[in-house]
Amino acid sequence: MHVQICEHTSGVVDRFFDSHSTCSTRIPATDILDNTREKRIKTANELLDKKLVEEAIKGSPEVYRIILMLRRFTKSIHNKKRIEQLINDRLPEARELIDEKLIENAVNGYPEVQEIIMMLKAFNQRVDNRKTLGPLLSVIPPNRLEANILFAIKSFCDNDSDLKYLSKLVAPSVKTIEDYLIDNARLIEEDSQLLRFVEWCQYDLNSEVKRFFDSIKQDERLLKVISQRADGITLNEIGNDLGISRERVRQIEKKVCQRWRLWQNKNQIMEKLFLDLKEENGLLSTEVRDYIDLYGKECVYFLKLCGEGDYYYDQQADMFIIGKRPLSDTMQTYVDSLPESFAETEMNGYLQTAAKEYGYPPKRVKALIESKYRKTGKIYHKQKLTIEKMYSYVLATHYKEGICVYNEKEIEQFRQFAFDDYGIDISRKSTHSIGSFLAQIGIPCGRGKYKPCPEENLISSVLAKRIYDYIKRSKDQKIMIDTLFSVFKEDLLREGINNKYLLKGILKVMHESEWFFGRDYIIREDPYTNKYKGVVEIFNEISG
Repeated sequence: MHVQICEHTSGVVDRFFDSHSTCSTRIPATDILDNTREKRIKTANELLDKKLVEEAIKGSPEVYRIILMLRRFTKSIHNKKRIEQLINDRLPEARELIDEKLIENAVNGYPEVQEIIMMLKAFNQRVDNRKTLGPLLSVIPPNRLEANILFAIKSFCDNDSDLKYLSKLVAPSVKTIEDYLIDNARLIEEDSQLLRFVEWCQYDLNSEVKRFFDSIKQDERLLKVISQRADGITLNEIGNDLGISRERVRQIEKKVCQRWRLWQNKNQIMEKLFLDLKEENGLLSTEVRDYIDLYGKECVYFLKLCGEGDYYYDQQADMFIIGKRPLSDTMQTYVDSLPESFAETEMNGYLQTAAKEYGYPPKRVKALIESKYRKTGKIYHKQKLTIEKMYSYVLATHYKEGICVYNEKEIEQFRQFAFDDYGIDISRKSTHSIGSFLAQIGIPCGRGKYKPCPEENLISSVLAKRIYDYIKRSKDQKIMIDTLFSVFKEDLLREGINNKYLLKGILKVMHESEWFFGRDYIIREDPYTNKYKGVVEIFNEISG
């Protein structure tokens, strides 16, 4: 705004009088009977000298003296010679700033001069305010000081009362945060609402983002899941990498997203991004990623998943948009976040969550779920139901402590659960067939007993590493499970691993791609054991 004043003196009085009309007393109406304010301002513009305006902006002391002199001229009539003498005696250094016509109008008592006095006083007042606010303005980034003040106030306020109050303090000509603070410098120390806004303007977005990710880095797995998801890696691939199930990866992702959503809303992250990037409508995801120093891609991924409230993500444009997303789109996002499969009895829980947390109509959500999921028996599932998925679900639902695959009664009960849950009749499948399949998808937890594969490792990372190092350092290529259990028995029991079968099952889940697992032993993989492994596999197949 200052640059515009320096370059264009025309209209200066009008703009500054509008913004500072409360800081001086206007001349009585009786003094301007034949002059409208518009005419006075037009004449005042003609009297202004560019250099005088520039010096006023700088806060030069000569301008203050000119103000005093002009006031004296307007209070009494002097002859021109006397005025020239006063200027030469008292303002020799400011003489070149005063236009002859300005002096003449002051002598004649024209009201336009009063407008100029008020404008110059406003300039001086702004300079004084800027000096007063110097330390405060220095801690707000220059780029942010130039941001739109109305958008900044809206971003800061979390209630209509504060929004209305702070907006009232915005003068018509004020556009930026800097001008707003200078205009209201006298109020800042005494006004708690204005002071809170000033403190908010000092935020450091990159530091806030770093603190959030530092908090989740305490569990390396959380950060790893989000980083890989941001890179486009699938849930299955991440699960294989971490040794956990696809569903467990989804649960971890959902948990971290909930933490981000709460933190994002509390700290007004999206509003700050729009403010700093000087956008009021839409931001490209690449702009957000590039603006954030650390974890840019992770932030973009979170913002895409957690868009709600005053913004949403437009996938087609790859932009974050200010405004409300259409309800159908937000419900679709919610349904997409549900598990791959769930029991009919869980439907009401998902509908209640949709209504309480997001305000979605339960009937519409249910209709959308039923259009996206298939239903087999009592189970809703997104993908085509396979025997493996069905067996895994029954095992996880009804046999958390394991099922004996050689026990006819337990297998018969398994058949009944499969029919009750899925409406699938597997009565013709033999006990041996069902048992063999359960042994493939489950994890051994006793002699002939299998339980669902864990969603996460059942053993601590510290103990897992000790066992791994023991096997790697062993002189023997073949390590007996009995031996491993004996060596680490005390630690294993402390972590709930109470038998060698469960230990073998856990190690198999974690290291099956690296080692060969026999009936009661492990063989380390290396070039010299590949042939032996092949022979063992053939032998095991022959021996049943």
